[in-house]
Amino acid sequence: MINELFGSFLALAGGFVWGSGDFFGGQASRRAQALHVAVFGALTGIAALLVLVVVFAEGVPDARSFVLGCASGVFGLLGLTALYHGFVLGATSVVAPISTVLAQAIPVVYAAIFQGIPGSWKLVGFVLALIGCVLVARSDSDIGNQAKLAISIRQGVLSGIGFGGFLICIAETSSAHVFGSLAAGRFAMVVLALLLIYGRGGRLEAVALSVPTMLSGMLDVGGNVLFLIARQFTRLDAAVVLGSLYPIATILLSRLILKERVASVQWLGIAVCTVAVGLIVS
Repeated sequence: MINELFGSFLALAGGFVWGSGDFFGGQASRRAQALHVAVFGALTGIAALLVLVVVFAEGVPDARSFVLGCASGVFGLLGLTALYHGFVLGATSVVAPISTVLAQAIPVVYAAIFQGIPGSWKLVGFVLALIGCVLVARSDSDIGNQAKLAISIRQGVLSGIGFGGFLICIAETSSAHVFGSLAAGRFAMVVLALLLIYGRGGRLEAVALSVPTMLSGMLDVGGNVLFLIARQFTRLDAAVVLGSLYPIATILLSRLILKERVASVQWLGIAVCTVAVGLIVS
């Protein structure tokens, strides 16, 4: 029971660190394209992870963890770029809830298949967390036409698949090579992003390298590390759902730093998520 509570706490903490990273990544993306921000953020993360590999004497990841780490980077880039593309369309109210639902549902189904169905109270908590996250992700954005709506739905689905695949891949890496596996994922992300940028005839924007970008990269690494440690103490589905409460941190930071208004429905979502946490860790 103690291990389960500890793992749940780490997963929840990882979610808030992830959400903080998303906040700073969003700020960086106001000055440069999300793909360029992702490159510099990943490079910052690689530098931090390589230091941790040396400090903890992890060594080189085994082949399976390396492949899974690289796959997580590809999925992560898909999730990130699809999400921000949807935001650029002004379709936050469509993209964010779809992405959130799939990012939670895919790993939960995966865990149910390979780890069995969790207890009834946890299932109720999962459902409430899902509802709460959808409410938190709501915005006042408006979709002007059906064509844009179709694109927004597609971006939300791609984003959810990307983030769901990312969580499954990193969760299946070896606990003995946490930092090395994450570094492999970021390396794959950088390579793929650069191929996309230069393959389209573009150039890497130096303006994307900023303090918010570096903070985003560091916080993303911190969230990933906390999630992987949590995974060693609790079920995958519980760690995923608790970690997926990251939009709360993004919303609260926007309120505290940018003085943005938090809608009543978002406060309701935060309250629902709080109840969900209690059920999941019970």
